[in-house]
Amino acid sequence: MKRFKIFFTFLSLLFIYSLIYSCNTNSCRFCNKKQQGAIFQNIRCKADTSILYNIFVPSETDTVLPLLIFLDPHGNTAFALNKYSQLAEKHKIILAGFDAYYNGLPYNIVSKKFKIWFNEVYTNAPVDTTKIFLSGFSGGARAISLLESETKNVLATALCGAGPANLELWNTGKQPAMFFVGSSDFNYNEVISIFNNKNIRRTKSLCVFKDSHEWPNANLFEDFFILINRLSNKNTNIDENIYISRAQELVKSNRFDLAINNISNAIFAIGAEKPSLNKLRDSLNLSITEEFKSKYNSNLIKEYTLQNRIYNYFQDLDTIKYFALLDSVRLSAKVDSFSLESDVMNRIIGYCGILAYTFTKRAYDLQSNNLYNFLKIYEYTEPANIDMMLFHTAYYAKNKNCILAKKFIDMARANGLQNNDKRLNLFPEFNNCKELK
Repeated sequence: MKRFKIFFTFLSLLFIYSLIYSCNTNSCRFCNKKQQGAIFQNIRCKADTSILYNIFVPSETDTVLPLLIFLDPHGNTAFALNKYSQLAEKHKIILAGFDAYYNGLPYNIVSKKFKIWFNEVYTNAPVDTTKIFLSGFSGGARAISLLESETKNVLATALCGAGPANLELWNTGKQPAMFFVGSSDFNYNEVISIFNNKNIRRTKSLCVFKDSHEWPNANLFEDFFILINRLSNKNTNIDENIYISRAQELVKSNRFDLAINNISNAIFAIGAEKPSLNKLRDSLNLSITEEFKSKYNSNLIKEYTLQNRIYNYFQDLDTIKYFALLDSVRLSAKVDSFSLESDVMNRIIGYCGILAYTFTKRAYDLQSNNLYNFLKIYEYTEPANIDMMLFHTAYYAKNKNCILAKKFIDMARANGLQNNDKRLNLFPEFNNCKELK
């Protein structure tokens, strides 16, 4: 009798769930197989038309699937969806990009819009709402570290190119987290220090890859998809040889640090015992020489010393010494692009870019007389940077020099600025020049 009651209860729950799901599919646009297997961009949220989003549902989807949500610092997640849609197709995971977030938007607004949007995604796509995953890049990583505590059924997060916004709050989370950071990323030291912090109790892993401040390539980011499958109780066939050969290539370049991170992250993602991977990781740990450790540490000291010197140059507006040092760093970065020294030099270049933005924005906000000087420093530091071009545009538009304002806005567009870019709304000075419309 007891077995019959349990069986009847199970059938009842299954029936109720099927009713709920079938009701949702009545308005579920992406339950239609004709709307699957392609990336749909710039969808406007019905409940709040200021929210745009992108979505990818794997082809031939006829059941609910895990959902992976992306946030980008400039409100442009289409890049990430394009980068990872083949992985989503392979692993049968829905991708959605929340484009209402961008750096500088107050978090209370982000949180409110995210909740409105999330409800619409659920009704618009065959989402298993018990299996939600978040990934963010740079400022987007900081945002998801806050959103995860407010969103039900988030099973894991991937923080790319930055650490959490509130380390103390983030440390209270129970979900596993994966860090991805480039060895030349200006946020590298921040991420490494969080990962190595013995006071951090949270389950975490780290993948360091040979690049700067970028989303990780698809081959590396597949680790997070494998973790998603494991936490979603889906079976995944793992070819261990892929990880082994990848690590061996890094060892050939004398980058034991990257090889160990790669293998360790793969083991974390898979979760099950893989003797060949464990053996390789242990072997790599034993292979690191004292000379390598000494070189690694001395480069970190050199980086810290250079950062202090450069910061003082910005404080003093000493352009002569700063330009000379930056030129020297750029030359050093090109000597051996795969070395520890090159990583440090590239991180210094990134640090210069951060300082150039920070000092320029502060001068802009304060309407400082030094704004023009910082604009010229910013231009020399990052000549192809869109933010730099927008600050120049605002500066010239304020002074009603619309010819130069148009020159810089045209340069920004040539470098990828889109007409719907959120940053265009940050500069009221643009209204002074009709040429900018």
